Amino acid sequence: MFFLIKQITVFIFFLAFLLSSLKVQSQLYINEIMASNHSTISDNTGAFEDWIEIYNNHTFDINLNDYYISDDISNPQLHRLQSDSNELIVPAEGFLLLWASGDTSRGSKHTNFRLTISGDFVILTAPDGITVIDSILFGHVPTDISYGRYQDSLWRYFQDPTPLAYNNTQAYSGILDPAELSHESGFYNSDFQLTITHPTPGVTLRYTLDGNRPDSLEAIYTNPIQINNRSLEPNIYSMIPTNNWSHYGEWGWYEPDGLVAKGTIVRIKASHPDMISSDKEASFFIFPEKESRYSFPVISIITDGKNLFDDDYGIYVPGSNSVLWNQSTKNYAQRGIEWERPGIMHFFSENGDFEFGQGVGLRIHGGWSRNLPQKSLRLYARNLYGQQNFEYPLFPDLPYSSYKRFILRNSGNDWRSTMFRDALVQSIVAQFNMDIQAYRPTITFINGEYWGIHNIRERYDKHYFERVYGVDPENIDFLENNSVVKEGDNLHYSNLINYLNNNDISNNSVYKSINTLMDIDNFIDYNSTQIFFGNVDWPNNNVKFWRYRVPYDSTSIVPERDGRFRWILFDVDFSFGYYDPNGIYKNMIEWATSKQYPWATLIMRRLLENEQFKIDFINRMADHMNSVFRYQHLSSKIDTFKELVQPEIKEHFKRWGQPQTIADWEQNIDSMLVFSEKRPNVHRQHIQDHFDIQKTLKVQLDVSDESHGYIKINSLNINENTAGIDKNPYPWEGIYFHKIPIKITAIPIQNYKFSHWEINGYKFYDRKIELDMLNDFQAVAYFVKDNSIHQCHESTSYIVRCPYIFTEWSANAASGTFPLAMEFVYMDENDPGLDAEIAGYTNGSYNFNSRTRITGLGNNGVGFINTGNLEGNIGYPGRRIGGALLNINTTEIDAGYVQWTGGTLIPQSRVYNIRLQYRIGNNGPFIDFKDAHGNIVEYKRANTEGHFEIMGPYPLPQDIIGHECVQLFWRYYHTGEQLSSQSGQRDFLRLDDIIIAPGPRPVDPVDPKKLYTEFHISGDENVKPYSTEFYQTDQIANSYNWIVYGGKLLNGQGTPEIEVKWNMKKYGQVKLLTNDNYKCSKSKALTVYIDFSGENKHVNIYPNPNNGQFFLEILSDYEVDYELRLIDLKGITHLNKQIQTNYYYKIDETLPNGLYFLNFTNKNTGYTFIRKVLVIK
Repeated sequence: MFFLIKQITVFIFFLAFLLSSLKVQSQLYINEIMASNHSTISDNTGAFEDWIEIYNNHTFDINLNDYYISDDISNPQLHRLQSDSNELIVPAEGFLLLWASGDTSRGSKHTNFRLTISGDFVILTAPDGITVIDSILFGHVPTDISYGRYQDSLWRYFQDPTPLAYNNTQAYSGILDPAELSHESGFYNSDFQLTITHPTPGVTLRYTLDGNRPDSLEAIYTNPIQINNRSLEPNIYSMIPTNNWSHYGEWGWYEPDGLVAKGTIVRIKASHPDMISSDKEASFFIFPEKESRYSFPVISIITDGKNLFDDDYGIYVPGSNSVLWNQSTKNYAQRGIEWERPGIMHFFSENGDFEFGQGVGLRIHGGWSRNLPQKSLRLYARNLYGQQNFEYPLFPDLPYSSYKRFILRNSGNDWRSTMFRDALVQSIVAQFNMDIQAYRPTITFINGEYWGIHNIRERYDKHYFERVYGVDPENIDFLENNSVVKEGDNLHYSNLINYLNNNDISNNSVYKSINTLMDIDNFIDYNSTQIFFGNVDWPNNNVKFWRYRVPYDSTSIVPERDGRFRWILFDVDFSFGYYDPNGIYKNMIEWATSKQYPWATLIMRRLLENEQFKIDFINRMADHMNSVFRYQHLSSKIDTFKELVQPEIKEHFKRWGQPQTIADWEQNIDSMLVFSEKRPNVHRQHIQDHFDIQKTLKVQLDVSDESHGYIKINSLNINENTAGIDKNPYPWEGIYFHKIPIKITAIPIQNYKFSHWEINGYKFYDRKIELDMLNDFQAVAYFVKDNSIHQCHESTSYIVRCPYIFTEWSANAASGTFPLAMEFVYMDENDPGLDAEIAGYTNGSYNFNSRTRITGLGNNGVGFINTGNLEGNIGYPGRRIGGALLNINTTEIDAGYVQWTGGTLIPQSRVYNIRLQYRIGNNGPFIDFKDAHGNIVEYKRANTEGHFEIMGPYPLPQDIIGHECVQLFWRYYHTGEQLSSQSGQRDFLRLDDIIIAPGPRPVDPVDPKKLYTEFHISGDENVKPYSTEFYQTDQIANSYNWIVYGGKLLNGQGTPEIEVKWNMKKYGQVKLLTNDNYKCSKSKALTVYIDFSGENKHVNIYPNPNNGQFFLEILSDYEVDYELRLIDLKGITHLNKQIQTNYYYKIDETLPNGLYFLNFTNKNTGYTFIRKVLVIK
């Protein structure tokens, strides 16, 4: 089969509009389009953009100023062409190119939309916005291939496009489908014969087995191909030198130590005289062990050999212009898209299963490590290669399944050492406040030959920050080293440096201002990592930092979107004393504060002038050495990585022929263990020397009972959830520094509360204590049962069972009733402030329009207002409304979040806000709810009537997780502020759209309605008329109520699975209503498309072309009635006839030469399709 113009149904419905003009300006035509322009023709800025060619068949010029062009069938006025000059004139019998770049700032010939490579629609409309000049609907058009008019009317594909010229090159009627193979790419344990077929008659199949794309000289497929284990065949690609350092010892290129493992790469080109050829690739690996051959995933890279290894063109070799010690002359040192080469990637799981494959762009990645024999590859997904993303979860532990690019890393400078050093360090500090690159080791083959271990790593770029933090990728500042710009600009960073240079950093107010420009907490974690692990390839190198380009926002739900600079960790291959036998003893604090590279150490040197920063920095390094940098933790991580890589390392070394043994590899790992054991004490001494600290001190911490609570020291939670802390940590011991104050906090867990500290024999009653650290000390935190926790409220909402959602409250709700699990309260004082206590529950109506009241606002929630009248309303004591109290149960969840909306109905003089608070149980004081930055969460009234703000989502505090009785209080309170002495009226505020749900906090606000549809209905969504299908749900519920539209429910009502027979409607729907023990009702609907599209594949029209006389028939398994209309290009109907399936019809019409449309409309379903008829006499 081959691709033709897509017959999109909606086009037919729009056809009447397209042809509605009585005076169609038929001399202007859309003549040629290109939906993916890589190298055909560049625009006025030098960029290669999609384009649309307009042809003027008149004998005079036409100016397209005020015409419209669009790719949206429902919005033909999407883009108005406008120019004050003559740029939009289409010359007589000439052409004009419009650039579909999506960027109108480039000039009047640029549109505000782009074309889609998979298919699109283009319409040109007259200045009246109604008259259609021309339109074209097209399907998939590959890169650098155009779709245009041929011989005035027929649309064809052109491999040699002709922008701004007549379409007089070779024209093709379609694009061939790829060939079909008898076996899928994968791992097999025995030989087999591969059969290649193609469904289109007259197709020639040519193939290669060496990775190169077939050309016209390659073998023609005639008989099945024998696929076997090629590992005993001679090495080919692996015998090509990939650097010219053969005399440079350990870094030079060596032949593989023996034959390398090999697979078979089959590349097939399908060609046909009248169609554009297509390609197909497959990777086959025949090993007796089959899926157990490798313990890592396998990536097969396929590309023409010249792309990597040609002396003039190949990116993997030194090249013909290489000068031995001049790296910049090497082919593999070149950068940019000019040195990107096309290829194909096949990905196989650890079990040998084929996961996905697609076209890719290949570049060499890295700095100095490009010189190594084995190089890092950067893989790009682009439309140019068929897909703009890698739609696959490359890192199963991360919540992402779409990537723009990724790296196959050779382990950088660690290449000959362990093959995992950088990934190990980043794994160790995964809990720190900084970004790290995910890691997944793979085995890579290039054109079927084993290429060794490559580590899949994330690439830091604008797409990374978009994926992880949801920021606009075009609105970031991303810098490296000495403020070199990768994205955005360095103006904000220059402001930071200028502020540091021109202010007294010892002043704490100045220090706080610096923290609005950069994330100091992140900077401390980042520097602690580099310093402890002794990365001497830093800070004058390998530095990257970024910010979201917005003003500082302390209330940002996502901290990384607050506008501050943050440093990210990468390329720490010099860690653990690599390259330096004495690296254990390297004083990295001196290194990180020296003036050898002043720009590189400026921020650290200046910040250390502030006493608070110095204390925090020293204590953070101490915290790390007492947890993640402990020898026990480091050695465990090292052993884990060693065990992961060990099964593959021997074959890797043999591939690269290095004079290295497994014993050498183990010795390199052992040196990291020695570093891990000795480095903490050495590092502590460096801290003492640099900061003139007399000695270290021992801190011993204990708790009365580990099941009652734990202790936090500085940044460190002493419990098993913290990396580097033992499972049963108490009594715990850490090492800190003399006269460097530390902070300890006692944190009770559910049903317990803090009682007191016992420190060196003395009792203290503050839960948080700061100690001056003059001597060693022992501290025990005592916790006792919290008897203030009483019986749960009778209508408590069980969050684990069903998210709590409050979205409306009616003004007609009965007096004294409340929303589920909620109560409205009044307080013990007039104009209640933050210290007011709950005095009782309201019981008034919700439709009062004066005096103190709570008002039902329907879909806008509830409104609170206190007024000056002391009597109030029935059920509402005057001036004492206090807000809403919600009762929830948080047992059986590990995390949860809350979101709500606050609003100002009427702003007045006396200022009220709504603050969120909480408590465990239904007694005792309320605690302010705080966001991740420690900011109190409250809605502040606005000066604008009708203002509202979505608050959150915010994570639920950990101390309320796991409790049967938790109360959240939306406190409507008077701030004490009065804006006018002439008025005492109070703000009228509202509360709405409360969501409390289990799980991690979402990045973006949640639509409350979507929380009702979190379960799924599975089953076939594309069915045939009268077919019988089964549908199931994964929802566990007490009741199941199924509703079927467009079909008949045969069996299963009341159960999780049903059987449905569909009818002849165009669309159907399966809807499910469920209910559980906790009155949590949910609904879900699945739309089913009843597919009649096969009808247009069974229409026979012959002859075609014809002279106006022809026969037609529609073959179908169903008895279907159609309305047939024969329409010309002007929209005139020449025939309107009722026909049926499985009958012959003779059409005999007197028609002038031209192209006509046969419009078939299914009278039962409304489904419409068309066929073209060409009349030539």
